[in-house]
Amino acid sequence: MSNSVHVQSIAALEDLKAGLQRFSAHAEEFLAAATRDIARMEDWLAERVRFWQSEERRCRAAVQQAAYALQVCQSRVYYDPQTGRSYRPNCDQEMYALRAAQRRLAEVEESLRVAMRYQRVFADAVLTFRTEAQRLHQWDSVEMTRATAFLERKLNSLRAYAGVGVGFAGGVGGLATGLGASQAVESMSSPSSGISNSPLQGASPFAAVPIAEIDLSDSYVHSPDDFHKISHAEMVAGIRTLEAVVRPAVEQGKDADYFSDLDAQQGLSDSQGYRRIYDAFYGQDAITLERAGNGYQVLNGFHRLYIARELGITSLPARVI
Repeated sequence: MSNSVHVQSIAALEDLKAGLQRFSAHAEEFLAAATRDIARMEDWLAERVRFWQSEERRCRAAVQQAAYALQVCQSRVYYDPQTGRSYRPNCDQEMYALRAAQRRLAEVEESLRVAMRYQRVFADAVLTFRTEAQRLHQWDSVEMTRATAFLERKLNSLRAYAGVGVGFAGGVGGLATGLGASQAVESMSSPSSGISNSPLQGASPFAAVPIAEIDLSDSYVHSPDDFHKISHAEMVAGIRTLEAVVRPAVEQGKDADYFSDLDAQQGLSDSQGYRRIYDAFYGQDAITLERAGNGYQVLNGFHRLYIARELGITSLPARVI
């Protein structure tokens, strides 16, 4: 049995892994966008129901007022002493006003029924969507993470066999595997000693810090319900974009201007672009940690660290003081 392997290209697996990460990021972005649209529609429908309820109360009061005015008019009987006869006043104007108020009330009641019906229909549709969206999110969080982790392990093994280091992403041909390649795999798989805080290329104030070495015992983020300023789904999408696009580019020396140009080329807005992700992890509001013995204490970034652990990400860029 041959003890060699013929590797033609590692780039194909790199492309597959990057494609899976892009799909995952786009799926989370879609879910976040859909969630925002749903919230806006729910607010609008609720506002319409409140508006027509208010109109109904106002129209009912107008009907009561018009009916009272008609009653007062009809009660005014005029007595003619010369003829000895009693006369009732002309109340046509009050009658017309009452009928107009009643028609308006009927129109408002119908509009209220329609608004409430659409509110119920939309609520049923949203329930169905959220059920399916939760399934997609769970699949993306679990299965996609497993798939990318599996590809990363295989890529690491191939890089080690090729003897070109973890940063290699090109193709090699006809490389024999022997004792040296086996030792490379073994050394790459062995646990690292000490705390990893080597600066990232192109972002010297930051370090790639292992999540396992960060003390999260005092975190106030325990579930997706603890996300308020930025939703849980939006932050998941942001960190997936960080891993798929932003972080690899930063490690190659790209800076903020690069991502601004990339957003402009792709027509991305400030709220949806890569520059926003760059600023969140390499700007003033970056994750900030303090060295404490053999680990780190969190000064800023509990939400992002919660998402990283949820997605199985082993390290994140952080400012260490």
